[in-house]
Amino acid sequence: MGLFFDYENVKVGECIICGKDITVDQEVKQKVTVNGSLTGKQLADDCYICDRCAQKYSLEKKELKTMTKEKVFSSITERGAVSPDDFRATKALAWGAGGYPSFEVDESRNLMRFTYMDIGIFSKNKFQEKLRRMDDLVDFQLFDSGSSVVEGNSLLGAAIGGATFGGAGAIVGSGATSKNVESVCDALSLRVVFDDLSEPDEYIYFIGDEKSAAYIQAKRSGDDFKDAMQSVQACISFLTVILKRNEERKNQANMRKVMEASQPKQVHASVSNPAPAAAKVAKGAAASHDEIIDAIKKLGALYKDGVLTEEEFTTKKSELLSRL
Repeated sequence: MGLFFDYENVKVGECIICGKDITVDQEVKQKVTVNGSLTGKQLADDCYICDRCAQKYSLEKKELKTMTKEKVFSSITERGAVSPDDFRATKALAWGAGGYPSFEVDESRNLMRFTYMDIGIFSKNKFQEKLRRMDDLVDFQLFDSGSSVVEGNSLLGAAIGGATFGGAGAIVGSGATSKNVESVCDALSLRVVFDDLSEPDEYIYFIGDEKSAAYIQAKRSGDDFKDAMQSVQACISFLTVILKRNEERKNQANMRKVMEASQPKQVHASVSNPAPAAAKVAKGAAASHDEIIDAIKKLGALYKDGVLTEEEFTTKKSELLSRL
């Protein structure tokens, strides 16, 4: 703001990568744009990219002037990152080297993004970004100096039992607190496990010698360790909520299978003798002896596969037997 002029920030667009507003200073009375005050870079097709994203993907100001949005996206994917067309972060839960997010979520697409980074001092930054579906999450483990401290399914029971998380950033409890007595933490990471045999896991590095980690090591009494643990708690809370949702969805699917198996097959009217079948349906579609036996066999198969508990199987079996 000048001595004799009033200026205001005017939005001219949004970053094509992160969605952040791009603004420019403008003199209030005369509506004159102040040169050099743009909070980003303008592309050849009048789109914008913020300074932070340009720095993250090592996109030079000179080359951006001649690049279009399509060319920027192509350049990003060539460098091992995910196209913004496929992922737009709605929440960042952990930060790694260079202060860039290492774990983000796109709640609208039901996706998680894991970023493995090599921040160059004398060379360009290098990123490898991986997308994972929230529906495929099956477990997670927190490792402190090589020892497993927390496992996701150990927290899942509390979540199903009614524990209130109050959002993805809420603290689950003392379960994520390290029991390691060493004064310095050399490694802190979160292993996230998915239902995928080819690539079963991803990692979020908080402290350690991995290039993606925010800190090489941290004193447990210091601010760096406290900051890392806050990110750990946010990640654990979010992942536990997703585990809970996945478990509920699986239980609902299993219950539908049980209901389908317990329903005897309807007897359709035959061409030669339609009247008895029609009367049967009119009376509530009473099942035959063979149909009920077939339903019991299906329930037995579900019990054997572990879909039904012994109590559920026994109750439904007794109900069907009473109709014989």
